[in-house]
Amino acid sequence: MEKPRIRHIALNVQNRDELAEFYKRVFSLEEKYRGPNGTVYLSDGHVGVALISRPDLPWGINHFGGWILLNMAGRSEKEWPWLPTSVGR
Repeated sequence: MEKPRIRHIALNVQNRDELAEFYKRVFSLEEKYRGPNGTVYLSDGHVGVALISRPDLPWGINHFGGWILLNMAGRSEKEWPWLPTSVGR
């Protein structure tokens, strides 16, 4: 089974443009897209970083997402207690 990996992280920041330049310079991230609301999407080809700016939410990490490949055949709830039921338990 492939190792689970973080694939995406969203950061709620006050200075998107400045931080986008920092991440491009220091981590060699490539800017992929700018959303209509100003969100800056960056990536190194494996992990995506979204720089959002929502003053109504706390500054810092907003959310992150991962990728998990599961073989559910023959598995019981006791073996996967952390798996949300929406995944297909």
